[in-house]
Amino acid sequence: SVGDPIWLDARKEGGRLVIEVRYPDNMIRSSDSKLTVTIPESYAGSLSASAVSGSIAAEGLPFRLAKVKLGNVSGGIRFGTASCEAIEAGAVSGRVEISGIAAPVKVKTVSGEVSLAYVAPADTNVETVSGGVSARLPKDAAFRVEFGSVSGRFRSSHPAINVSSAKGNFSAAAGDGAATIQVNTTSGNFEIGE
Repeated sequence: SVGDPIWLDARKEGGRLVIEVRYPDNMIRSSDSKLTVTIPESYAGSLSASAVSGSIAAEGLPFRLAKVKLGNVSGGIRFGTASCEAIEAGAVSGRVEISGIAAPVKVKTVSGEVSLAYVAPADTNVETVSGGVSARLPKDAAFRVEFGSVSGRFRSSHPAINVSSAKGNFSAAAGDGAATIQVNTTSGNFEIGE
């Protein structure tokens, strides 16, 4: 019937806990519902979350995670403060915001904006078609920047990068850092600051 409820399908698959939101067959998959999952501080495994049009927010996590993988189609992604081994995020048109970065990061979007905030430089690979990318690093951070774009611009207000603006392909080093922040866009801009 039309009044059938939305329900959660929580199940264990091998060593994974899978939680899915399920809709009745006759219901349009649209809702303003919110799902909150609390993870115990003792958990040290991987975290994976995906959505189609809702947003994903994983913030205030005070513990160490293994790999983090977040994916969304048209909603935003916000991740911050957890210590982890690696972060991977992908979105089609939603904004991706990752803060507290100190581990390798990989982000792929089509038209969504990407905002990155580092506590320490880390190898980073960002690919986007038309979304802009911004990165904030500590003032004394040592890192490399590699930017490739067809029509996008590179801008810097970070004190360690001596070029304020460049078009197309650009690379620079801030100190002798081994971490490389690589951004490739078709038309999106890349801005770096502190």
